[in-house]
Order: sequence, then C-alpha cells, then structure tokens
Amino acid sequence: MRTFVSGLLKEPLLHFLSLGALLFLAYATWLPPEDPDSKQLTVNRENLLAFIQYRAKAFDEEKAAQQLNAMPAITREHLIEQYIQEETLYREAKALQLDKNDYVARQRLIQQMRYLTQRYLDANMTITEEELQRYQTDNAERYKEPAKATFTHVFVNTEKRKPEDAEAIAKDLLRNLNQQKVPFHQSMAHGERFLYHRNYVNKDEETIASHFGEGLKEAVFTAKISDTQWQGPIQSNYGFHLVLLTQRSEAFYPELSEVKSRVAQDLHQERQQEQLKQAITRMSEGYEVTVDESLKADWNKGPSPELLSNEKAKGA
Repeated sequence: MRTFVSGLLKEPLLHFLSLGALLFLAYATWLPPEDPDSKQLTVNRENLLAFIQYRAKAFDEEKAAQQLNAMPAITREHLIEQYIQEETLYREAKALQLDKNDYVARQRLIQQMRYLTQRYLDANMTITEEELQRYQTDNAERYKEPAKATFTHVFVNTEKRKPEDAEAIAKDLLRNLNQQKVPFHQSMAHGERFLYHRNYVNKDEETIASHFGEGLKEAVFTAKISDTQWQGPIQSNYGFHLVLLTQRSEAFYPELSEVKSRVAQDLHQERQQEQLKQAITRMSEGYEVTVDESLKADWNKGPSPELLSNEKAKGA
C-alpha cells in the first residue's frame, strides 16, 4: 500500500489534476454564494477575471487582467452583461435542480476533465524527427501519392441515340480532331456537354474512375502521352469519349519533408489518444470497482438465439 501511495504521489498527472481542482475551487471561491434562493448578484473584478479565464479555457490570471485592463468601456459593458446573463441562468438552473441526475451536465464535467488532462499531455509531449520517420514508414500507404493524369476529352452522348450511331459519330470526330491537331484548350468547341468536367488537370485515379468508370480510367493511364494525338473512342456508362492525354505521373511514396506536417499531426493525434486512455486508466486504478454479480451471469454465455437471428438478418 505504501508503495502504491508513494508511486501515486510521484505521478506528474496527479499533480496537474490537483492543480486543476484548485483552480475550480478558486473559481468557486471568487463567485458569489451559489445559494439558488439568493437574489443578490455581485459583479466585481475577481468575478470578471474568472469569467474571462473560463471562457478562454486558459487559466492565466495575469493575462486575463491585462485583457480586462485594455478592454474598451463598451466591450467591458458587454462582458458584464454576458456574465450577468450566464450567472442568472446558472442560478435559475440550480434552483430547478437541473444539475441533478442530468446527463448533459454530467457530460460537460467529463469533457472538462478530458480537456484538462489533454492540456497537460500536450504540454509534455515531444515528437522527434526519428519518430516521425518511423511513423511514416509504418504507415507508408497512408501517405502514398496516387498516380495522376492531365487530359481533356470530347464527348458523344448515347442517351438519345443508339450506341453504334454514337460510336460512328465519335470516330468521325476523332479523324477531324487529329487532322486539325486540335490542342488541349480548344476541346470545348467540339462534341457534347458532359455531366462532369471537360478538362482534368492532375487528377488521381479515384477521381477519374468516379466520373467515368473503371474502363476509361484504365484507358487514360495506359494511353500515349501527346499534345496533339487524340485517342479513342473509349466507352463509358454515358457514351463515347475521345481523349487527349498530355501528362501522367506514376504513384510514389513521398519523402518525409514533403508530408511532414501531415505525419506530425497524425502521430500527435494518435499518441494523444493513447496517452489520454492510459491517463484515464491510471485514474480508475484509484477506485475500487465492484460489478454486480447479476451483470456477470451471462458474460461467459454465447449470444442469444434472438441476437444471432437478428445479426443473420442484417447480413442477408
């Protein structure tokens, strides 16, 4: 027991949470009595300083004092009005006992505790260059740059004509486009209006497939690159397309320097969640938890026939 208490006293997070509790206590001390029957409401400097700090979620009295001192008269008047409104609503809610067994109020307290804990964890979290590199390597597919293509297309619709007729029109257009060596920027003058775009600049495979389907996507990423040579006709679900592919890049894995901000953000968020979970687990170790035996009775039993039946129905 002594070892446990000794270890607990050395836990930095416990010190931080104790400080947070003191801040809450100080805030409660600065405010007028919370007697719901009291109709006296005092507004003083201490109240406003506490109000400013809690609204900003930053407990720095010196900074709050500087902010209050520099506040124009009209802004200070609005601040006082907001404080009076919030304090009035708070007291009326207390008088109605809305804080008793209220799930929303409970969740707000839980969120505040999570916030205080995360603030501490963030302040003490350091990530090295080596850790960033290792994280990128372990999650290489997440940062992989997809193959991309730049092309324009001329479209012939099959909605109001037979597919074979549309294909014949597309073949005639293809001959004209290549004879005239129509460049990229003049494609709008030919063919019919398409559901999405006419020009696609540096677009990835997923985007192209979502607009045209897999068939045209595959054709684009295997077609010959040229500034004047139109290719096709290529059929999609909408009709036939004549394509001028001017640029294409293969998929590649970028260097850390190219995606460093993304990697750092992802690693920070993942580590933050891990550390928060660990911190909450350490807090829960200070409690003696008892689970009612009636709740444990069915733990070792398999799922009920009704549950299995419902799950099968969902999968059907």
